[in-house]
Order: sequence, then structure tokens, then C-alpha cells
Amino acid sequence: MSARQSPTTSQRAAQLGITLVHQGVNSKIDTYDQIVGDMVLTDDEVAYMGDDIVDLAVLGRVGLAAAPADATAEVLARVDFVSTHRGGEGAVRDLIEVILRAQGLWESIVAAYNAEGLPRKSGKP
Repeated sequence: MSARQSPTTSQRAAQLGITLVHQGVNSKIDTYDQIVGDMVLTDDEVAYMGDDIVDLAVLGRVGLAAAPADATAEVLARVDFVSTHRGGEGAVRDLIEVILRAQGLWESIVAAYNAEGLPRKSGKP
């Protein structure tokens, strides 16, 4: 969800397989309410990362409020998690790792990637 329109954002979302993209948003809280309603989620089930004052209303509602290291002071004061990375430099990936670890899923994901590199058995003696 972004107040700006960016072809780069659309391209990156497509590369990642993200289909839920809202750009040119006038009211982030209205768009947030629409998304949560459409997906039948509660606020507690949502993690949201914001970096500027236009994000404050949404950050105040979600279950896990997060910000990149370079967010405004007002945002940094409101969130539950601050990434050590700046926006566009790994902050979202950092948040995803924190969530996956909290859900107990991180180790199995790492193990799956490690297994990809193991030699395959050919079934021949």
C-alpha cells in the first residue's frame, strides 16, 4: 500500500508473486480497512511496516507495527519493531524473518534451502 504510483513497485511485486498491491492511495486507513475486510482478518492478525506520518493511523491499529531504521521519529515512537535496516535495504526481509522465527517456521525454511544443495541420490548402486 503506497500513496505513490510506481512502476518499479508493480514490477517488484510481480517478481515476488505479490498480487495484493494498492498504489496511489489517498487514505491508508480506508485502504487498510478494505483489505482487512476483504481478507476477513482482525487487526491482531496484521503486521504492517510504515516509515512516515501517513502510516500512523494504520500502525496504531495493527497487531505488529514495524518500521525501517530510517522512519520518522513519530513512527519510531509508535512501533513494536524497528529494523536495523533502512527502507529499501532489507527492512521488510528483516521483519519477515522475525515473524517466521516467532511462528517457529524459520528453521524448517532454512533446512529446506539447505536440502536443495545436497547431492541427489540417483538410485543406482
